[in-house]
Amino acid sequence: MADFQKQFIAQVLIYPNIAKGFRFGALVRFLQKVIMGERIEMNDPEFDKEFAVYAEDEENARKLLSAAFRQWMIDFRTRTNSQIFLSFTATKMNIAVYLRKNLFEPGIFRKVTDYDTVYESFQYIMLFANLLEDMGRKVKA
Repeated sequence: MADFQKQFIAQVLIYPNIAKGFRFGALVRFLQKVIMGERIEMNDPEFDKEFAVYAEDEENARKLLSAAFRQWMIDFRTRTNSQIFLSFTATKMNIAVYLRKNLFEPGIFRKVTDYDTVYESFQYIMLFANLLEDMGRKVKA
């Protein structure tokens, strides 16, 4: 969670597009619409394939989710092969990432000083640090 101490222009929820992975995608999309509301298409085929965006204010959601931000999400998804969830509410940006590994707990039989173990965790930290730096600049503008 990051607190930017400046109100975001829209409340936005971004989820992995789970409908694409199901055989009955139309049924899943219908259930998502009932539960989440109307999905916003971002007119970015690659992004829309991977993520589902929900917001009450479509115009401001589009402003918040710039092309660079959408590309960051696609790149993150590709690099990590993980699911990422985001929300923008009030002054906070919440990010949840589902990984199949423990980043900050090395394996029982691995050395804590092993370069590869430390570097792997460092890469994730830097991915998020870059995102927060970019978002901080965007919110101030």
